Amino acid sequence: MALGNYNLAEEYGLRALHLKMEYGDIEGSAYSSSQVSAVYLNKKQYEKALKYAHLCIDLADSTGNLENKHYGHKLLSEKGASKER
Repeated sequence: MALGNYNLAEEYGLRALHLKMEYGDIEGSAYSSSQVSAVYLNKKQYEKALKYAHLCIDLADSTGNLENKHYGHKLLSEKGASKER
């Protein structure tokens, strides 16, 4: 994927996340934050990737959505990070 496509994916992903959070769609917000995290991981912007992976996990914890939580942890493990704060 060309870098321009990652930039567009970042823009749309952040827009989707904002709208889902604005409307109180917690599960959708968790999914969108995982997608944004994946984009940042591909762009090698690791701090941002970690921020959105943690957000995904926190949101998934609040809803009990194990699929989103699993994906958030998968994103963290791809960078070799842990959920320590």
